[in-house]
Amino acid sequence: MHEGPMLTSSEPAAGGLTTAAGATTLSTLLTARAAATGTERALTRLGAGRRTVTWAGLDHRVTAVAAALRQVTEPGQRAAILVADPVEHVVAFLGVLRAGLVAISVGPDRARVLADAEPVILLATSATVADTRRFLSTLDTCGHRVLAVDAVPDAPGFTEDPVAAEDVAYLQYPGAVMVTHANIVANARQAAAVLGPGELVSRSPLSDPLGLLLAVAVPLATGRPVVLVERPAALGPVTTLVSSADPDLDRVRAAFGASGQLRVCYVVAEATALVACGRPAGQRVAIVGPDGRRLPAGEPGEIWVSGPNVARGYRNRPGESARVFCAFLTGDDEPRWWLRTGHLGVLDESGELSVLDDDFAAGHHLRGLEAAAGGADPAVRDGAAFAAGHHLRDLEAAAGGADSAVRDGAAFAAGHHLRDLEAAAGGADSAVRDAVAFAARHPRDLEATAGGADSAVRDGAAFAAGHHPRDLEMTARGAHPAVRDAAAFAVPGAQVVLVVELAAGSLPPRGAVERAVRGALSERHGLTPRRVVVLGAGELPPTRAECRERYLAGLPTPDGLR
Repeated sequence: MHEGPMLTSSEPAAGGLTTAAGATTLSTLLTARAAATGTERALTRLGAGRRTVTWAGLDHRVTAVAAALRQVTEPGQRAAILVADPVEHVVAFLGVLRAGLVAISVGPDRARVLADAEPVILLATSATVADTRRFLSTLDTCGHRVLAVDAVPDAPGFTEDPVAAEDVAYLQYPGAVMVTHANIVANARQAAAVLGPGELVSRSPLSDPLGLLLAVAVPLATGRPVVLVERPAALGPVTTLVSSADPDLDRVRAAFGASGQLRVCYVVAEATALVACGRPAGQRVAIVGPDGRRLPAGEPGEIWVSGPNVARGYRNRPGESARVFCAFLTGDDEPRWWLRTGHLGVLDESGELSVLDDDFAAGHHLRGLEAAAGGADPAVRDGAAFAAGHHLRDLEAAAGGADSAVRDGAAFAAGHHLRDLEAAAGGADSAVRDAVAFAARHPRDLEATAGGADSAVRDGAAFAAGHHPRDLEMTARGAHPAVRDAAAFAVPGAQVVLVVELAAGSLPPRGAVERAVRGALSERHGLTPRRVVVLGAGELPPTRAECRERYLAGLPTPDGLR
């Protein structure tokens, strides 16, 4: 039941991957919970139609789904979950695992995920089966079975077939990260050690790594019931984890207030979810320099992670999997595989981790970018010479006779054609166009090296992450039917902002458009924007430059996302 080549962590610490505890699956944990504390509450969904499910009730429903799936699937096949109700989604997810299948919790970019994952069956509810079939009819693929998880018969005689801890439990998108049964149980126990007292709360969708960890894995690993909420709310003494990159972080903090036990954490999907809440959570974290050696405390470098929670790799991408998941520290006294996160961070003397750039290299990994930079000055390499696939010597040749400061400091091509960048640069001096119009990662660096060049150069050509604004805007427009238009631009700090305008008369659920746009940008461009600002109809400024200026000045937004 293996998905692609075996790529596991060699991490022997923190219990390892195949100890008795680590070998437990979420499904067998549920069986144990139901037997020991079956009448106790497992999860509660707040909001309209409040609903509570006990451990025994959850186990009963999961078994019924697993039995229905076994009749029409084979172990190791993939099952996609398109269920909005969080309780039914938990039932579906655990039912897929109990049937010996690989689960895919589908988020906003449904069509792209289904095309990549190639599931043999889709799980929905009775109320959404017809809509799901209509959606499937619009795809290039057809013939998917659809199972309504709330309409399957009881299965009292079902017996679960054992699975190996190292088998893939689910695929995490974007990226099709292969998370094993051992990975998710290990990360649940790591998370349990950093959560505070009080009611456990989960507010993220189950297609999100942290949402799945909090709503499913932590309750099963600890026996703590969970409350599922759609948005931040004042709930009294509660505890939860929230990603440091969460766009709703300020609102979550405000909702929790002084009584809440909120843990802001560093989340990496390739490490299942949780990596650190200040200090690393039961796993090793190293800060690594361009030469592949561990850096001392206080020096910034790429964050590498090793532990039983590090996933197996990317489905159907063995080369990328080996490069990202199987790194070795130069001179390590105890060789093990490390995950290269591609994020910039620093560890202080006490072991506290600070993430300096969640959008580090826009999804490119530092080692590859340093190799592309060749023999450039160490300050360039150490500060992230984001070459985006081009060698520095080629860029210097392209820069012609331009000033050396421009060539050495800013000419890091981001994969654009020169003619497109020249058009973006407008009427600026040709030496500046030829040397600077290589959409570099840091707009501030470009502004400094370009001197007094026309603002069109800075705002149009110095665009972060190697993407043309038009491409990002097109993706944003297609991410959600309520989006009418969009503007993309870079802001100081090497980050990208998307401002989207809703169509007239459109009133989507709060947060739906932002989640859809973020999901589409991540899936199609490997990009995590700093902000996605949602404006009402007719409120989008007419140009990118004006939009950027108003954003930096404090663009007013009716939904408070800014």
